[in-house]
Amino acid sequence: MNNPGIYIYGIINSATRELKGNGWNGGVPVYLIPYQDVAAVVSDEEIADLAHLPKDILARRLVDHQRVIEGVMSLKHTIIPMKLGTFAGNPSEVQEILARGYKTVAEVFHAVRDKLELDVVVTWPDLASVLKAIGEEPDIREAKQKLLANPRTITMADQMRVGLMVKKVLGGKREKLDLSIRSALSAISRGVRVHELMDDRMITNTAFLIERDRQVEFEQCLDRLNTETGETLHFRCVGPLPPYSFCTLEVRHLHFEDIEWARVKLCLPEHATKEEIKKAYQAQAVLVHPDKHPDSPGMANAFDEVNRAYKTLAEYELALEQGGGREGCSFREPDVRRNGLLVKIRE
Repeated sequence: MNNPGIYIYGIINSATRELKGNGWNGGVPVYLIPYQDVAAVVSDEEIADLAHLPKDILARRLVDHQRVIEGVMSLKHTIIPMKLGTFAGNPSEVQEILARGYKTVAEVFHAVRDKLELDVVVTWPDLASVLKAIGEEPDIREAKQKLLANPRTITMADQMRVGLMVKKVLGGKREKLDLSIRSALSAISRGVRVHELMDDRMITNTAFLIERDRQVEFEQCLDRLNTETGETLHFRCVGPLPPYSFCTLEVRHLHFEDIEWARVKLCLPEHATKEEIKKAYQAQAVLVHPDKHPDSPGMANAFDEVNRAYKTLAEYELALEQGGGREGCSFREPDVRRNGLLVKIRE
Protein backbone atom coordinates (compact mmCIF):
# COMPACT_ATOMS: atom_id res chain seq x y z
CA MET A 1 0.00 0.00 0.00
CA ASN A 2 1.27 3.48 -0.90
CA ASN A 3 -0.24 5.09 2.18
CA PRO A 4 -0.99 2.27 4.65
CA GLY A 5 -3.58 2.87 7.31
CA ILE A 6 -6.40 1.35 9.33
CA TYR A 7 -10.02 1.77 8.32
CA ILE A 8 -12.53 1.99 11.20
CA TYR A 9 -16.05 0.65 10.58
CA GLY A 10 -17.46 1.09 14.06
CA ILE A 11 -17.13 0.28 17.75
CA ILE A 12 -18.57 -2.68 19.65
CA ASN A 13 -19.17 -2.99 23.37
CA SER A 14 -16.93 -5.98 23.97
CA ALA A 15 -13.52 -6.75 25.38
CA THR A 16 -13.10 -9.68 22.99
CA ARG A 17 -10.09 -9.63 20.69
CA GLU A 18 -11.54 -11.75 17.88
CA LEU A 19 -14.51 -11.60 15.52
CA LYS A 20 -16.10 -14.98 14.90
CA GLY A 21 -17.07 -14.17 11.37
CA ASN A 22 -15.45 -12.61 8.31
CA GLY A 23 -15.53 -12.37 4.56
CA TRP A 24 -17.79 -9.34 4.73
CA ASN A 25 -15.39 -7.08 2.81
CA GLY A 26 -14.19 -9.31 -0.01
CA GLY A 27 -10.80 -10.73 0.82
CA VAL A 28 -9.87 -7.97 3.29
CA PRO A 29 -9.57 -9.38 6.85
CA VAL A 30 -11.65 -7.56 9.45
CA TYR A 31 -10.37 -7.59 13.04
CA LEU A 32 -10.66 -5.83 16.39
CA ILE A 33 -8.47 -3.32 18.24
CA PRO A 34 -9.64 -3.34 21.90
CA TYR A 35 -9.57 -0.63 24.54
CA GLN A 36 -10.89 -1.45 28.01
CA ASP A 37 -14.38 -2.94 27.42
CA VAL A 38 -14.87 -1.64 23.85
CA ALA A 39 -13.22 -2.49 20.56
CA ALA A 40 -12.90 -0.89 17.13
CA VAL A 41 -13.87 -3.00 14.12
CA VAL A 42 -11.13 -2.35 11.56
CA SER A 43 -9.26 -3.55 8.50
CA ASP A 44 -5.89 -2.65 7.01
CA GLU A 45 -6.47 -0.39 4.01
CA GLU A 46 -4.73 2.37 2.10
CA ILE A 47 -5.72 5.79 3.41
CA ALA A 48 -7.92 7.60 0.88
CA ASP A 49 -9.80 10.90 0.80
CA LEU A 50 -13.31 9.76 -0.06
CA ALA A 51 -14.34 13.29 -1.00
CA HIS A 52 -12.23 13.00 -4.16
CA LEU A 53 -13.15 9.45 -5.21
CA PRO A 54 -15.26 8.80 -8.34
CA LYS A 55 -18.92 8.13 -7.54
CA ASP A 56 -18.80 4.46 -8.55
CA ILE A 57 -15.82 3.74 -6.28
CA LEU A 58 -17.43 5.71 -3.44
CA ALA A 59 -20.61 3.66 -3.85
CA ARG A 60 -18.62 0.43 -3.56
CA ARG A 61 -16.91 1.77 -0.44
CA LEU A 62 -20.30 2.50 1.09
CA VAL A 63 -21.54 -1.02 0.31
CA ASP A 64 -18.39 -2.55 1.86
CA HIS A 65 -18.74 -0.31 4.93
CA GLN A 66 -22.37 -1.30 5.46
CA ARG A 67 -21.74 -5.00 4.76
CA VAL A 68 -19.12 -5.20 7.50
CA ILE A 69 -21.29 -3.36 10.02
CA GLU A 70 -24.30 -5.56 9.25
CA GLY A 71 -22.07 -8.64 9.44
CA VAL A 72 -21.00 -7.64 12.94
CA MET A 73 -24.67 -7.09 13.84
CA SER A 74 -25.44 -10.63 12.67
CA LEU A 75 -23.14 -11.86 15.46
CA LYS A 76 -25.49 -10.15 17.97
CA HIS A 77 -23.04 -7.35 18.71
CA THR A 78 -24.35 -3.84 19.28
CA ILE A 79 -22.20 -1.65 17.03
CA ILE A 80 -21.89 2.11 16.88
CA PRO A 81 -21.14 2.94 13.24
CA MET A 82 -18.27 5.22 12.34
CA LYS A 83 -18.67 7.85 9.63
CA LEU A 84 -17.84 6.53 6.16
CA GLY A 85 -14.18 7.16 5.35
CA THR A 86 -12.70 7.15 8.88
CA PHE A 87 -9.01 6.18 8.85
CA ALA A 88 -6.24 6.02 11.44
CA GLY A 89 -2.54 5.79 10.77
CA ASN A 90 -1.75 2.92 13.13
CA PRO A 91 -3.17 0.85 16.03
CA SER A 92 -1.98 3.39 18.60
CA GLU A 93 -4.02 6.11 16.91
CA VAL A 94 -7.07 3.83 16.92
CA GLN A 95 -6.64 3.31 20.65
CA GLU A 96 -6.27 7.06 21.17
CA ILE A 97 -9.58 7.55 19.33
CA LEU A 98 -11.20 4.94 21.59
CA ALA A 99 -9.71 6.53 24.70
CA ARG A 100 -10.82 10.05 23.81
CA GLY A 101 -14.28 8.97 22.75
CA TYR A 102 -14.76 6.45 25.55
CA LYS A 103 -17.24 8.52 27.58
CA THR A 104 -19.29 9.40 24.50
CA VAL A 105 -19.21 5.79 23.32
CA ALA A 106 -20.37 4.53 26.73
CA GLU A 107 -23.30 6.96 26.71
CA VAL A 108 -24.29 5.89 23.21
CA PHE A 109 -24.12 2.19 24.07
CA HIS A 110 -26.43 2.83 27.00
CA ALA A 111 -28.90 4.56 24.65
CA VAL A 112 -28.85 2.00 21.81
CA ARG A 113 -28.18 -1.31 23.56
CA ASP A 114 -30.46 -4.02 22.12
CA LYS A 115 -31.95 -1.56 19.67
CA LEU A 116 -31.91 -1.30 15.88
CA GLU A 117 -32.90 1.17 13.19
CA LEU A 118 -35.70 0.75 10.67
CA ASP A 119 -36.03 3.31 7.88
CA VAL A 120 -39.52 3.89 6.51
CA VAL A 121 -40.21 5.56 3.17
CA VAL A 122 -43.80 6.17 2.09
CA THR A 123 -44.67 7.46 -1.38
CA TRP A 124 -47.59 8.11 -3.68
CA PRO A 125 -47.13 5.44 -6.38
CA ASP A 126 -49.30 7.45 -8.80
CA LEU A 127 -48.71 11.14 -8.13
CA ALA A 128 -50.46 12.11 -11.38
CA SER A 129 -53.75 10.70 -10.06
CA VAL A 130 -53.31 12.57 -6.77
CA LEU A 131 -52.71 15.84 -8.62
CA LYS A 132 -55.71 15.19 -10.87
CA ALA A 133 -57.93 14.69 -7.82
CA ILE A 134 -56.60 17.89 -6.25
CA GLY A 135 -57.39 19.73 -9.48
CA GLU A 136 -61.04 18.75 -9.05
CA GLU A 137 -61.36 20.39 -5.64
CA PRO A 138 -63.92 23.28 -5.75
CA ASP A 139 -61.57 26.26 -5.24
CA ILE A 140 -58.99 25.01 -7.72
CA ARG A 141 -61.58 23.92 -10.30
CA GLU A 142 -63.21 27.35 -10.08
CA ALA A 143 -59.87 29.13 -10.54
CA LYS A 144 -59.07 27.01 -13.61
CA GLN A 145 -62.52 27.59 -15.12
CA LYS A 146 -62.10 31.36 -14.80
CA LEU A 147 -58.81 31.16 -16.69
CA LEU A 148 -60.20 28.86 -19.38
CA ALA A 149 -63.16 31.17 -19.91
CA ASN A 150 -60.81 33.59 -21.62
CA PRO A 151 -57.66 31.63 -22.54
CA ARG A 152 -56.12 34.49 -24.55
CA THR A 153 -55.64 36.56 -21.41
CA ILE A 154 -53.95 33.82 -19.36
CA THR A 155 -50.57 35.01 -18.08
CA MET A 156 -47.66 33.15 -16.56
CA ALA A 157 -48.62 34.70 -13.21
CA ASP A 158 -52.12 33.19 -13.52
CA GLN A 159 -50.69 29.73 -14.16
CA MET A 160 -48.29 30.09 -11.27
CA ARG A 161 -51.12 31.11 -8.96
CA VAL A 162 -53.09 27.96 -9.77
CA GLY A 163 -49.91 25.89 -9.46
CA LEU A 164 -49.29 27.30 -5.98
CA MET A 165 -52.86 26.42 -4.97
CA VAL A 166 -52.28 22.83 -6.05
CA LYS A 167 -48.92 22.73 -4.28
CA LYS A 168 -50.46 24.01 -1.04
CA VAL A 169 -53.17 21.35 -1.07
CA LEU A 170 -50.62 18.64 -1.90
CA GLY A 171 -48.44 19.81 0.97
CA GLY A 172 -51.39 19.71 3.34
CA LYS A 173 -52.26 16.15 2.33
CA ARG A 174 -48.62 15.12 2.74
CA GLU A 175 -48.32 16.68 6.20
CA LYS A 176 -51.53 15.02 7.39
CA LEU A 177 -50.45 11.58 6.15
CA ASP A 178 -46.90 11.99 7.44
CA LEU A 179 -48.12 13.00 10.90
CA SER A 180 -50.51 10.05 11.06
CA ILE A 181 -47.85 7.54 9.97
CA ARG A 182 -45.11 8.90 12.21
CA SER A 183 -47.42 9.14 15.23
CA ALA A 184 -48.43 5.48 14.91
CA LEU A 185 -44.85 4.24 14.46
CA SER A 186 -43.37 6.57 17.09
CA ALA A 187 -45.61 4.99 19.71
CA ILE A 188 -43.54 1.78 19.49
CA SER A 189 -40.17 3.46 18.91
CA ARG A 190 -37.48 4.85 21.20
CA GLY A 191 -36.26 7.50 18.80
CA VAL A 192 -37.22 9.22 15.53
CA ARG A 193 -35.12 11.05 12.92
CA VAL A 194 -36.89 12.77 10.04
CA HIS A 195 -34.89 12.81 6.81
CA GLU A 196 -35.21 15.09 3.79
CA LEU A 197 -37.91 14.30 1.23
CA MET A 198 -36.24 13.63 -2.11
CA ASP A 199 -39.15 14.40 -4.47
CA ASP A 200 -42.86 15.29 -4.62
CA ARG A 201 -43.89 11.62 -4.56
CA MET A 202 -42.38 11.12 -1.11
CA ILE A 203 -44.61 11.51 1.95
CA THR A 204 -42.43 10.13 4.74
CA ASN A 205 -38.69 9.49 4.95
CA THR A 206 -38.04 8.68 8.59
CA ALA A 207 -35.71 6.54 10.70
CA PHE A 208 -37.06 4.82 13.81
CA LEU A 209 -34.99 3.43 16.67
CA ILE A 210 -36.74 0.40 18.11
CA GLU A 211 -36.01 -2.36 20.58
CA ARG A 212 -35.01 -5.60 18.89
CA ASP A 213 -37.92 -7.55 20.34
CA ARG A 214 -40.45 -5.07 18.92
CA GLN A 215 -39.48 -5.45 15.26
CA VAL A 216 -42.41 -7.77 14.48
CA GLU A 217 -44.82 -5.40 16.22
CA PHE A 218 -43.39 -2.49 14.19
CA GLU A 219 -43.83 -4.37 10.91
CA GLN A 220 -47.40 -5.31 11.86
CA CYS A 221 -48.11 -1.63 12.48
CA LEU A 222 -46.84 -0.85 8.97
CA ASP A 223 -49.16 -3.48 7.53
CA ARG A 224 -52.08 -1.99 9.44
CA LEU A 225 -51.28 1.52 8.18
CA ASN A 226 -51.12 0.19 4.63
CA THR A 227 -54.60 -1.33 5.06
CA GLU A 228 -56.03 1.80 6.67
CA THR A 229 -54.89 3.95 3.73
CA GLY A 230 -56.64 1.61 1.31
CA GLU A 231 -53.31 0.42 -0.10
CA THR A 232 -53.13 3.69 -2.06
CA LEU A 233 -49.63 4.41 -0.73
CA HIS A 234 -46.37 2.53 -1.17
CA PHE A 235 -44.72 1.58 2.13
CA ARG A 236 -41.05 0.54 2.11
CA CYS A 237 -39.18 -0.50 5.24
CA VAL A 238 -35.38 -0.88 5.16
CA GLY A 239 -33.64 -2.74 7.94
CA PRO A 240 -32.80 -3.87 10.47
CA LEU A 241 -29.87 -1.46 10.40
CA PRO A 242 -27.33 -0.26 12.94
CA PRO A 243 -28.37 3.13 14.37
CA TYR A 244 -26.84 5.18 11.52
CA SER A 245 -29.32 8.05 11.90
CA PHE A 246 -28.98 8.32 15.67
CA CYS A 247 -25.37 7.84 16.71
CA THR A 248 -22.88 7.61 13.85
CA LEU A 249 -19.50 8.64 15.27
CA GLU A 250 -17.20 11.13 13.61
CA VAL A 251 -13.49 11.61 14.23
CA ARG A 252 -12.36 15.17 13.59
CA HIS A 253 -8.85 16.59 13.54
CA LEU A 254 -9.18 20.23 14.57
CA HIS A 255 -6.71 22.50 12.78
CA PHE A 256 -4.70 25.21 14.48
CA GLU A 257 -5.56 27.71 11.73
CA ASP A 258 -9.29 27.33 12.42
CA ILE A 259 -8.87 27.58 16.20
CA GLU A 260 -6.64 30.66 15.81
CA TRP A 261 -9.19 32.34 13.52
CA ALA A 262 -11.93 31.69 16.08
CA ARG A 263 -9.78 32.97 18.95
CA VAL A 264 -9.01 36.21 17.14
CA LYS A 265 -12.65 36.62 16.07
CA LEU A 266 -13.71 36.53 19.74
CA CYS A 267 -10.76 38.71 20.86
CA LEU A 268 -9.41 36.11 23.28
CA PRO A 269 -5.86 35.77 24.68
CA GLU A 270 -3.75 32.63 24.24
CA HIS A 271 -5.37 30.99 27.27
CA ALA A 272 -8.99 31.24 28.42
CA THR A 273 -11.46 29.44 30.63
CA LYS A 274 -14.86 28.22 29.45
CA GLU A 275 -16.53 31.13 31.19
CA GLU A 276 -14.18 33.65 29.56
CA ILE A 277 -14.88 32.16 26.13
CA LYS A 278 -18.64 32.36 26.72
CA LYS A 279 -18.41 35.99 27.89
CA ALA A 280 -16.24 36.93 24.90
CA TYR A 281 -18.79 35.35 22.55
CA GLN A 282 -21.68 37.18 24.20
CA ALA A 283 -19.83 40.50 23.99
CA GLN A 284 -19.04 40.09 20.29
CA ALA A 285 -22.56 38.82 19.51
CA VAL A 286 -24.06 41.96 21.04
CA LEU A 287 -21.74 44.18 18.99
CA VAL A 288 -22.74 42.66 15.64
CA HIS A 289 -26.31 41.51 16.28
CA PRO A 290 -28.43 42.34 13.18
CA ASP A 291 -31.32 43.63 15.34
CA LYS A 292 -29.05 46.35 16.70
CA HIS A 293 -27.91 47.36 13.20
CA PRO A 294 -31.01 47.11 10.95
CA ASP A 295 -29.46 49.43 8.33
CA SER A 296 -26.20 47.47 8.03
CA PRO A 297 -26.68 44.40 5.79
CA GLY A 298 -23.17 43.12 6.50
CA MET A 299 -24.04 42.52 10.16
CA ALA A 300 -25.88 39.28 9.40
CA ASN A 301 -22.67 37.75 8.04
CA ALA A 302 -20.64 39.15 10.93
CA PHE A 303 -23.10 37.63 13.42
CA ASP A 304 -22.89 34.27 11.64
CA GLU A 305 -19.08 34.37 11.85
CA VAL A 306 -19.16 35.07 15.59
CA ASN A 307 -21.47 32.09 16.09
CA ARG A 308 -19.22 29.90 13.92
CA ALA A 309 -16.19 30.98 15.95
CA TYR A 310 -17.93 30.07 19.21
CA LYS A 311 -18.97 26.67 17.83
CA THR A 312 -15.37 26.03 16.71
CA LEU A 313 -14.01 26.81 20.17
CA ALA A 314 -16.75 24.72 21.81
CA GLU A 315 -15.53 21.73 19.80
CA TYR A 316 -11.96 22.46 20.90
CA GLU A 317 -13.14 22.62 24.52
CA LEU A 318 -14.73 19.18 24.09
CA ALA A 319 -11.54 17.81 22.52
CA LEU A 320 -9.56 19.09 25.50
CA GLU A 321 -12.01 17.47 27.92
CA GLN A 322 -11.71 14.17 26.05
CA GLY A 323 -7.94 14.46 26.40
CA GLY A 324 -8.20 14.99 30.15
CA GLY A 325 -7.63 18.77 30.21
CA ARG A 326 -9.10 20.62 33.19
CA GLU A 327 -7.49 24.06 33.34
CA GLY A 328 -9.12 25.99 30.52
CA CYS A 329 -8.09 26.26 26.89
CA SER A 330 -4.59 26.90 25.64
CA PHE A 331 -4.62 28.28 22.10
CA ARG A 332 -0.87 27.96 21.60
CA GLU A 333 -0.08 26.13 18.38
CA PRO A 334 1.75 23.15 19.98
CA ASP A 335 -1.13 22.63 22.42
CA VAL A 336 -3.79 22.80 19.70
CA ARG A 337 -1.92 20.35 17.49
CA ARG A 338 -1.45 17.96 20.42
CA ASN A 339 -5.05 18.15 21.66
CA GLY A 340 -7.03 18.69 18.48
CA LEU A 341 -8.48 15.18 18.14
CA LEU A 342 -12.25 15.11 18.69
CA VAL A 343 -14.65 12.15 18.73
CA LYS A 344 -18.29 13.20 18.48
CA ILE A 345 -21.72 12.09 17.30
CA ARG A 346 -22.19 13.30 13.74
CA GLU A 347 -24.77 16.07 13.45
